[in-house]
Amino acid sequence: MYSCSTNLSGWLSGTHPTVAEGIVQRKVCFSQRASQFFNDCCYHSKNISVRNCGTFYVYRLDPPGYYSRYCGNAFLQAPECSNYRFLNDCSRAVTYNRSVLVNCYDTSKLLGWYRSGGEAGTQMADTCVKQRHCGASYPGWLSGGHPSVSDGAVLRKVCFTGYWGCCHYSTFISVRNCGGFFVYKLSPVHRYYYCHFRYCLSNGFELPTTSTAACARQQKILNARNGKIIFSSYYYRYNQTCSWKIVANKREQVKLVLESVHFRWCGLSCSCGHLEIQDGTYADGFTTTRICIHLLGNTTIYSHVGHGLRIQAVTHASWWNSFKASYTVISHKDNESDECSNYKFLNDSNRAVKYVNKNLDNLSDIKLSGWYRFSGGAGAQMADTCPRMYSCSTNSSGWLSGTHPIVAEGIVQRKVCFSQRASQFFDDCCYHSKNISVRNCGAFYVYRLDPSDYYSRYCGNGLPQAPECSNYKFLNDSSRAVTFNHTVLMNCNDTTKLHGWYRFGGEAGTQMADTCVKWRHCGALYPGWLSGGHPSVSDGAVLRKVCFTEYRGSCCYSSTFISVRNCNEFYVYKLSPFYRPHSYNCPFRYCSNSGFKLPTTSTTAKILTTATTEKTTEPTTCGKVILSGTVMESGITQKKKKTVAFSIKIQTSEVVREDRGKNP
Repeated sequence: MYSCSTNLSGWLSGTHPTVAEGIVQRKVCFSQRASQFFNDCCYHSKNISVRNCGTFYVYRLDPPGYYSRYCGNAFLQAPECSNYRFLNDCSRAVTYNRSVLVNCYDTSKLLGWYRSGGEAGTQMADTCVKQRHCGASYPGWLSGGHPSVSDGAVLRKVCFTGYWGCCHYSTFISVRNCGGFFVYKLSPVHRYYYCHFRYCLSNGFELPTTSTAACARQQKILNARNGKIIFSSYYYRYNQTCSWKIVANKREQVKLVLESVHFRWCGLSCSCGHLEIQDGTYADGFTTTRICIHLLGNTTIYSHVGHGLRIQAVTHASWWNSFKASYTVISHKDNESDECSNYKFLNDSNRAVKYVNKNLDNLSDIKLSGWYRFSGGAGAQMADTCPRMYSCSTNSSGWLSGTHPIVAEGIVQRKVCFSQRASQFFDDCCYHSKNISVRNCGAFYVYRLDPSDYYSRYCGNGLPQAPECSNYKFLNDSSRAVTFNHTVLMNCNDTTKLHGWYRFGGEAGTQMADTCVKWRHCGALYPGWLSGGHPSVSDGAVLRKVCFTEYRGSCCYSSTFISVRNCNEFYVYKLSPFYRPHSYNCPFRYCSNSGFKLPTTSTTAKILTTATTEKTTEPTTCGKVILSGTVMESGITQKKKKTVAFSIKIQTSEVVREDRGKNP
């Protein structure tokens, strides 16, 4: 009663549909108290439409009865589901049966909420564990099973296997199901010879007695709709190849998310080992390559529709190599899927809908025939709003009249309208039209185009200047320059707070460094630089790898992926916090290509800018402030610019704003 803040709580009576079922009818029941002692779960009901959109559901809802409300399935997340510590020692795995460890940690120091992970396993063992396993004489396991999410925090007994059986000794703990994992409230175990008691975890890696050619994960064919792949070669040495194949049928596509990759870097040849994803592309369409570094942050890879993904982990040395990934198989309901892997590109920047130039010769698409994908300067997809006259370098500009499809819809028919000047005073947004086929391939759209009429052209949604070219924040601390090699700063800003589009400026330099930076430069132990070079304007927003130089002299021992765009006169970078497990993350920092040396004596400097800016809450270590805000570039906005001067006192980081004129 009174769930989701109402007297009549609505819930779905029946299962949710699969993607293949499309739109289905389902009954929603509304529960209500029928008497003092009885709650009626279906006091009244009504029918609704439901659809599975692949990664979420949508519902066609009409107004319910008075005092009635549709309820969601969310649970309030308990504090312990986000505030816990890890137990990830591999010797806690139930398969660990080597020399018993005399470790008093569990019986003297464990106190609070804990989660299992890493090589230890995914949860506490919940069946009897053999004596002298998981590094203890008396291994502990959960009696009574794990709870469901709706059970909340429950009390469970932990039994310790000993000479008198599976429950020689026991204690009680609290357990909660947090949706994707379990947490356990543990406290010290006190008993005679208490150092021999230990909590055990399941699904750990078995430690071999001798070095073999077996993989930490045996070669597998993965037929499930979704799952995880975890690989570690910590206990295996030399010349191994472990492989996985994620199967996709003719109407399916694999989405793989690399959550962490750790391979020792031994040069561009990847001589110490590598991870290779075959037959895949990154989200921006670039083909996947070998990875033999530490990869920071999540990276998404797609297979071609109708094809699976092959994954190989190769080790040639005794160093620890590992990776963790999750995958999902996306379904498509039509019978043809080659178009998502067999298409041509339309990437000319003069095809962008906002590219207006009536002085160019009228271009047309009279020779187009087949499946096409928009990219680069043309945009990421076909324009879907009525364009201005002479847009995309033609007299008759084509745009998609209707919404783009979702993945589950497969191939759909859509109308393309061609706008044209009908008279001296009137532009007709749909002077003539034709039907085309469109498909959502997961990371992009493809279009089945036939030759257009003379002087007609299909337009992309590209902009002469993307929103991020006028809406970004500045990174202008002089200590970011590659020439800065003073005392190393422990600044966690890049690994915890950077989020969004950024531009380098001021004393930091003009762009991110794009060649290897020496260790302990630009105010960090591990300086970051852009691998792969900066893009051109017509490339649009591209995915680039940022490498971090480390103390071994490796220019790319760790890395992460970011987006970069050329805004014609400067570059912007889409940055987000990254995390490297088992490492102190504050020493990582993005470096700029150049900068001024720190002045020995200086009190005040004046900077003129046309950017609308604001001061951050805390100054940088060099006594400056980072300026952020929206920049108005000439030719992009119709508003007149206003020149604003900032007086920055370097010693106090105080910002004083002075208006130097009005609308010049």
